[in-house]
Amino acid sequence: MKDDLTRAGVSLHGVLRNMEDLCQLDSSARDLISSTALAVRFDVPGLEALTLNFLHGQCRAFTGSQGHRDIHLRFLSPTHFLAMMEGKSQPIPTKGLSKIGFMTGEFSTLAKLLENYLLADGASLEDPHFRRINTILSAYIAFFGLSQVANLSPVGKILASGIEDGDMDIDVIGGPGIHLRFQGGKSKTIKGLSPSPKARMVFKDLKTAGAILLGERDSFAAIGCGELAIWGRVPMIDQLNKLLGLLPVYLS
Repeated sequence: MKDDLTRAGVSLHGVLRNMEDLCQLDSSARDLISSTALAVRFDVPGLEALTLNFLHGQCRAFTGSQGHRDIHLRFLSPTHFLAMMEGKSQPIPTKGLSKIGFMTGEFSTLAKLLENYLLADGASLEDPHFRRINTILSAYIAFFGLSQVANLSPVGKILASGIEDGDMDIDVIGGPGIHLRFQGGKSKTIKGLSPSPKARMVFKDLKTAGAILLGERDSFAAIGCGELAIWGRVPMIDQLNKLLGLLPVYLS
């Protein structure tokens, strides 16, 4: 059963946070915000706030309610936010009404571009450059969304409570590297590899990572063929795989 709080958490901190990576990877996204200097904060009850700072062709995502914002968008509930993501509702702007044209203009175009990558058809994915961007964006959504599932969903909380404190690396050769930090039954996703991981998952390449994340390749088969290597505390990896199994429910 899908709960709106977890779905909103995955959409906010997994999908919408991906604007940061989109603007880094796609030249048309960078060009679109080349003259923009705006910070947009999204506040959803029950979730950490997300701020997207657009600055001259770059975007940086920050969590928490501190810091500068030019546009402040509030939502009445997680359901209200999900409706906005589906194009069925509007946020409540409490700051930056004079700048709201950015949301209906450049931001809306960025959102459509992100959607095109994430919901790509087979023909688009045959292009190596497009497939690379699609895979990297999908990977970041999966592992930032994973922490939301671990921290918010009823089953995710149970699984996360059984994971020992420590860092787990997720490394894609030739692609992105992140680590998940587990502490006190809570998970946090951090870009870059950990200096002292307790466990590691290493994908042979982006193609392998993309195939596993898209459900085209079985992870156990990939391990058997040497395309996915694991190291360290295997119980942590087992629990992580169970959490990953929950994620598609909250992305659908």
